[in-house]
Amino acid sequence: MKNLLVLLMLGFLLNVQNAYAQAKPEHDPLKPRVPPDKIEAAKKLKPPIPETPDNIAAGKALFTGKATCFVCHGNEGKGDGPLSLTDQVKVGPRNFTNPAFHKAKTCGEMF
Repeated sequence: MKNLLVLLMLGFLLNVQNAYAQAKPEHDPLKPRVPPDKIEAAKKLKPPIPETPDNIAAGKALFTGKATCFVCHGNEGKGDGPLSLTDQVKVGPRNFTNPAFHKAKTCGEMF
C-alpha cells in the first residue's frame, strides 16, 4: 500500500512538471486594460489602502486564500497557478513579478 501511494505521488508530480513546462505566455504587460478615455485619470489615482505590513499581510492572505487569485496567478504571483495550465485559460495570467509590468503601470492604473 505504501509503495502504491509513493507511485501515485510520483505520477502526480511528473504530470505537474509536464504541465509547468507547457505554461502559456502571459498577457502583454504593456497593453492598457483601462479604456483610453480613462487612462490619464487612472494613472493619477492613489491606492486607498496604505502600504503597511499589516495591509500587505492581509492582501497576501486574500491572494492566497479566500479571493483565490493564486489559482491563476500562483502563490508567488508569477502567473503559474494550477488553473493557468488548463484549457480554461486561453492566455497565461499576469506575472506580477515581471519588471516590464511594473515599469509600464502606475499604482493608480493597476488599482
